[in-house]
Amino acid sequence: MGDTELTLWLDSLRYDALERALNMHGLSMEKVMQEQLIALYADAVPEKTRQEIDSQIERGRLEVEEWQRKNRIVSVFLITEQGAVFHVECAHPFEFLQAARQTRRYLRGELDGLPATLAAYFLRTGHEISTVDFESSVPRRMENDGHISGVFDIDLDSGIFSAVNVMDGWGSFSLKDVTAAVYHAYRKDVLSIEKRWDIFLERLDGKRLTCEKTAMDEGEPISSFAYVSILPEATQTAIREDIIAALTAEGSATEENICLAMDSRLCDLEDLLDTRKYLTTEEPEGMIRIDGQSI
Repeated sequence: MGDTELTLWLDSLRYDALERALNMHGLSMEKVMQEQLIALYADAVPEKTRQEIDSQIERGRLEVEEWQRKNRIVSVFLITEQGAVFHVECAHPFEFLQAARQTRRYLRGELDGLPATLAAYFLRTGHEISTVDFESSVPRRMENDGHISGVFDIDLDSGIFSAVNVMDGWGSFSLKDVTAAVYHAYRKDVLSIEKRWDIFLERLDGKRLTCEKTAMDEGEPISSFAYVSILPEATQTAIREDIIAALTAEGSATEENICLAMDSRLCDLEDLLDTRKYLTTEEPEGMIRIDGQSI
């Protein structure tokens, strides 16, 4: 079922004259012809037939609504920004990578229309929900019922991006780590979405927040899993110079790229520069340095 287009022909001189006459009375050709067609339908088709057709149209509309309800996929957000908290259900099925990318674009002022808040962007295709509705979406996401593509807690004030994983629940990451992972995933134009996912997840591997990172003292052993931002100041300066030189050679030595690299772990920079000269210890695969301790 659907609308059928009706085409009528009229000499252009007559059409122009009729349109001018209708415009003088604040009427349009389309509106007048539509009303005339409806009146013709009511006069020509028996009332019983019209009622049967109306019932058939209504049944079709309800069937479409039911299909949409059963196949509806949403994404759910808790967003904190400038002290304000929003719970949003979005009709667009954002997943982790896509939600992270749009967050990065918002922070860079790249979203169309420049929304005043991140919540305002997701509300373009969504609506606010209650705290209870948000909390109830978490187990539904973990059950993977097919109706929730992602549940996210994006705290712009504290710089933490959290997402619900269907296997192990909430996982939290530094917002800088997430946006840096997005940058690397979309750094090259010609990549499949599957490859972008691989890069994104690889960049976040081992970066789930468990406790706060603190600065390292001069002389402490440096492993490949150490964040550049916690290394001694002299080491950071030397690494920054190497990063600038490497990015300059690539033709991508922007301040943003330099900052992203400085927010990374040494092992994440191995494709950009030789990090081995900064290492003073070797640690087994999978170990990270937190609060000056290897775990």
